[in-house]
Amino acid sequence: MATSVAAAAATRGGVRTGQTVRARAGGGGEARAVRLQVSIVNITRSTYVPRHRRRAEVNLVMCGALTADADTPPPQISQPEVPKWHYRHLIDQGRVFQETFPVRFDEVGPDQRTTMNTVATMVQECACNHAQGLWGIGKAMPPGMSAENLGWVCARMHIMVDRYPRWGEQVKVKTWFEAQGRVAARRDWELTSVGNGGGEPTSVGVATSQWVAFNIEKRKMARIPASVTEDFKAQALPDSPVMGPEYTVVKLPDVRDVEGCSDPFSHSVRRSDMDMNGHVNNAVYVEWVLEAVPADMWDSHRLKELELEFRSECNYGDVVDALSCPEAAVAAAAEGGGDSLAIAESDNRVLLVHMLLKRGVGKREAEVVRARTAWEPRGG
Repeated sequence: MATSVAAAAATRGGVRTGQTVRARAGGGGEARAVRLQVSIVNITRSTYVPRHRRRAEVNLVMCGALTADADTPPPQISQPEVPKWHYRHLIDQGRVFQETFPVRFDEVGPDQRTTMNTVATMVQECACNHAQGLWGIGKAMPPGMSAENLGWVCARMHIMVDRYPRWGEQVKVKTWFEAQGRVAARRDWELTSVGNGGGEPTSVGVATSQWVAFNIEKRKMARIPASVTEDFKAQALPDSPVMGPEYTVVKLPDVRDVEGCSDPFSHSVRRSDMDMNGHVNNAVYVEWVLEAVPADMWDSHRLKELELEFRSECNYGDVVDALSCPEAAVAAAAEGGGDSLAIAESDNRVLLVHMLLKRGVGKREAEVVRARTAWEPRGG
């Protein structure tokens, strides 16, 4: 009796899949619980059919004989292991911060892979969370710097990508820093994919950056307080440059007057481009730089490296022009001749140089960013 009553209830649309319903077993017996698994099958229609007229097939799963609610075990459903997304902690005696990011749907392109902007956003987010792990929630600076109205300003960044992860993968990012004298610090990152079908972790890439202490009120460089450098002795990871001890900084050129550059690609600073410090987010500069790259370069090559040199900040309402040209054109212009349209290739790579220029009023444009990118042929 219980099965027929429960089946009728399910067919009428009053029971959800897996719901426990009460029915009376055998004339005058006490109420018992029956767990139903309801599935709608073989529904074909060319016109709308009201819900109450749809046919249902009801499968009754009885856990032994009919038993009371308290004794009815739930069905055992096999589910995949839930990954530890956004997992973060300090490691190596608190000197390295590690965070795992899922590759989200809005972070991939048409090929379902991440982009350079995704990588730049991950390293930025990981660095900010490291700061919070050291100095407290919502704190981007050590207390000794905040007390003197000092902040950090990123002067340079260099990202090298080995492989762009796909949508759904997880990327483990490690970051650490080391003071460089009393005015600057170096921050490094290492990125590894840990969600590529259960195989061995693979390298995504590495990045390095240089930061300087900055007096927010006076708008100029400042010295790091002695109390902060003392704390760094327990927080920093010394003698561990991710690019190696022989890494040197390359001076990036001014391309404003170089023949062979692309037409300016203009951007107006939107409110959504701003960060919590009141100026354009560094990751937005990455987008602007890359928008000026010719379409045929994107079609034939894959971006492997990005170097950025930050010169000045942008605010809401500013208009910024992005320029891009082959590095060979810059070299030819510097030598006073040669083919300015030639493209430099080194180790099968194509090198481009870039600039972001903020339009001035009655004066020369202000430099915002200088950049260089390295590209490798697709399929190579």
